[in-house]
Amino acid sequence: MVHDADELLDNRGRVLGNRITRVGRFLRKTSLDELPQLLNIVRGEMSFVGPRPILPEHLGRYEGRGELRFRLRPGITGLAQVNGRNTIPWSRRVALDVEYVEQFSLALDLRIWMKTFVVVSKGSGVVMDRNPEVVDDLAGVRVGGTTEYNGRVEPRMQGAFRKDAAYEDIMTAMNASLAGSHDAALEDMPETHATIHVIGAPRSGTTLMTQLLASQLDVGYVNNLVAAFWRAPVYGIHLSKKLMPEATPMSFASRYGRTDGIAEPHEFGYFWCRLLGYSEMRQRLQEAEGSVDWDCFHRQIVNMTHAFGKPMVFKSFLLSWHLRRVAEVLSRSCFVWVRRDPVENALSLLEARRQQLGSVDQWVSLKPLEYEWLRSESPEVQVAGQVFFLEKAIREQSRMLDSSRLVEINHTDLCGDAAGAVASVAELLNKNGETTSLRGVPTPSLNAAKKLGDYDPAERRKVERAVERFFTEIPHQCDNNRAA
Repeated sequence: MVHDADELLDNRGRVLGNRITRVGRFLRKTSLDELPQLLNIVRGEMSFVGPRPILPEHLGRYEGRGELRFRLRPGITGLAQVNGRNTIPWSRRVALDVEYVEQFSLALDLRIWMKTFVVVSKGSGVVMDRNPEVVDDLAGVRVGGTTEYNGRVEPRMQGAFRKDAAYEDIMTAMNASLAGSHDAALEDMPETHATIHVIGAPRSGTTLMTQLLASQLDVGYVNNLVAAFWRAPVYGIHLSKKLMPEATPMSFASRYGRTDGIAEPHEFGYFWCRLLGYSEMRQRLQEAEGSVDWDCFHRQIVNMTHAFGKPMVFKSFLLSWHLRRVAEVLSRSCFVWVRRDPVENALSLLEARRQQLGSVDQWVSLKPLEYEWLRSESPEVQVAGQVFFLEKAIREQSRMLDSSRLVEINHTDLCGDAAGAVASVAELLNKNGETTSLRGVPTPSLNAAKKLGDYDPAERRKVERAVERFFTEIPHQCDNNRAA
């Protein structure tokens, strides 16, 4: 490095000029700069093959399966070094390190050494200086990919799924400025309209169900415009009614729960997290319900239904853990539980991880109470457990409800008989004293985005084994753990 090399970095770590000397370039190109690490091997601090060593200040960035890389001594070379080296994103390097730990063997080490000689001889994957915007996709966050918006910790998405920080800042400031006047204007009103809460495991079809009900029934719902006013939802409803007085056709399309059109339904995550006191999408002990301001909860929801002047349908992931309490607070609330074949559901979650986070090793969406146990399991077991334990929690909550307050709809039936699904929800509303009319638009023909045969056969078999395991030995293990 040249003298005062750090002066040639901006405040985001980007290189502003040439910081490498000619000798340094030669050493880096030939990988001779790695030779001093042979002393670390002699001392027993490193091995020839293994995950690359990291800086001490980065230790706090690793969580979940990322922690597996610490089970073995760091090495001079590894899977990441022979699969792109310094040119691949850091999250990919972590995934390759974990893969090496899980498949550790002498044969794998020999293959890596052979590939290392080829990579070094060609000078492949060498980066002369840092380029954090390209490869350090985990800078400032824990490895495992988390970030924080509006007090909620969430996965750090990739590509088109990544949130625009500047936009989030603008909307946060707008909501903060509106919240005071909005909440002061809320009134204690009678609960004159029913609320329909669509619940279920992520990737079970809850978005499709919400789109169907919003298109077919004369109900209000949180669209993408209303959702922008998560601290002032009544303002958002009035603005939406002014700008879109007529019902807008649904596209029945979404990208892993996200819809694009301004009139399409939104899951309203910021709103639910704030109202229920969640800092992340992670199940809490039942005692935590005591910390929720249920009077505020009631006031917010009832004022929203009054703003629409009709029943409302919500996609309510977090309410899955609070059905009994919500049914007490909102006497006219009812619930639509969408269920999907657990193997299909788990496979779809793996695909969501791959598309949204760039790796199946990172967790997406709701975390059950058993998350700490599941996080060290394989991705296939994680998603199977995620579906199993979330459905188990819903089942336990639903047993405390009057049967007239909940209807179960299978994903296959939803796609195969959309009219029948709408009729089931209309009947549910009638049982709870709410008469609602159909919008009079044609019932759409719905199709599942993917079926079992569309998935990778090897991955499908792993998931099938994991799902089978959850319906045999694991339930008994969990019961024993909880009893202990």
